[in-house]
Amino acid sequence: MQRYFWVLMIGLLGFACNQTQTSEESTGYELSGTISGAENQLVFIKEYKDGKLQTVDSLTIDSVAHFQFKGEVEVPVVRYIQVNEERFELFLENSKITVTAKLGELDKAEVKGSKSHDELVAYQKEAQAFTVRMDSLEAQYQVAAEAKKLAEITRLDSVYEAIMSEKTVFVIDYVKKHSKSFASPYIVRSELVYSLSLEQLSEIVSSFDAEINKSEYYIFLKDRVEILKKVEIGQDFTDFTQNDSLGKPFSLSSLKGKVILIDFWASWCGPCRRANPDVVKIYKKYHSKGFEILGVSFDKSRADWIAAVKKDGLTWNHVSDLQGWGNAAGKLYGIMSIPHTVLIDKQGKIVAKNLDKNELDAKVAELVAAK
Repeated sequence: MQRYFWVLMIGLLGFACNQTQTSEESTGYELSGTISGAENQLVFIKEYKDGKLQTVDSLTIDSVAHFQFKGEVEVPVVRYIQVNEERFELFLENSKITVTAKLGELDKAEVKGSKSHDELVAYQKEAQAFTVRMDSLEAQYQVAAEAKKLAEITRLDSVYEAIMSEKTVFVIDYVKKHSKSFASPYIVRSELVYSLSLEQLSEIVSSFDAEINKSEYYIFLKDRVEILKKVEIGQDFTDFTQNDSLGKPFSLSSLKGKVILIDFWASWCGPCRRANPDVVKIYKKYHSKGFEILGVSFDKSRADWIAAVKKDGLTWNHVSDLQGWGNAAGKLYGIMSIPHTVLIDKQGKIVAKNLDKNELDAKVAELVAAK
């Protein structure tokens, strides 16, 4: 009997030890802290999903400005902490994370306990020089736009392209050096993905450590590589059908056999509207020789779309699903910025993208003359 008692006690002690170990090894996150000035107000954890900011969790901050969330994420992910209309981003991961912030200055919130967030902040500090230059450029651009100084706007566009080329090199080098960081695919996704070629993006994706393959940002980049492969130069065009300005279905394939320019644009896009006069000239010059344009609008307002078509004299075919950036054809072609153009030859092959007006004129002349 005594021997049985000790065996039983040992088993119970072992069970107790296991129970204690499990409770200490928390699998979730604990996000807590203070937001002074936000006493007794709602605080939200939000995420971007399907292009919209959606609530993940919420609670009421107590009378001494303290809050505490508990939950679990599969892998580190960016979330937004919001009070009223003010918010800041942080990398949420399964650890004890503390926030110290002040309402009215949430962008200055201090976050501790998230390794991925620390890595994102480290990148932002190194990239600060580019941020300063871009902010200065934006201010100059606004002044030039208000004064309608087209020559200055053109010059600033060139400066912007030069800065972005420099930043592209910097970011590619940075994320390759930090291939094990969950922040790296997020950095590429949020800052650079629209300007990367298929070759550049493929190289970056393949450089990431297998540990971060479950990251939604990694998955996005990998999926984008597959999309870009399908619409790369030399590939057959991907067909799509959307309603024209009269509400009737129109398919890209109905133009096959002609030289086609797919022009992704929107009425609200300044660079698109500034490019339109040159596209109109090229269309008038080569339309009778077999050149067609299909405008794909990223508008949400049908009235604005139709008004811009008429005002700019865009006499070619136009379609839109009125879903803005969610345009289905835009997704098929991996469009992340506009204006974006895709040139297709008579055989239905993609031959060029985003040519400037002189390059486009020369290439269209070559293609319409080809047998």
